[in-house]
Amino acid sequence: MLLAILAAYFGYKKAKATGRNGFLWAAISVGAFIGMQFLFGIAVGFAVMASSGFQDLDNDPLQGHEAAVGFAAIVPAAVVVWLIFRYLDRMPPDEEVNGPPEPPTFGEDT
Repeated sequence: MLLAILAAYFGYKKAKATGRNGFLWAAISVGAFIGMQFLFGIAVGFAVMASSGFQDLDNDPLQGHEAAVGFAAIVPAAVVVWLIFRYLDRMPPDEEVNGPPEPPTFGEDT
């Protein structure tokens, strides 16, 4: 939970420093962190389920290993948040201001 709070804090700071919406990017950072942990847990569960179908394993092969999977899920979540922070470190491009267009000539030769 502490890492999710830190992701929100640094996402907010980095977004504000580059002129972006801080609250939006803080929510994106926290959502990506928690979402990646959730997806990692689902992927590990599917992998264990598939392997237990091919092998003769007991009914709950992950029993007692929930903490290890939880700690392992922090790594891909941290990578996703790091990629978001790298994106936020880039400054948004400045829009070119070309000024108004030339006035029309309506067939005059100049």
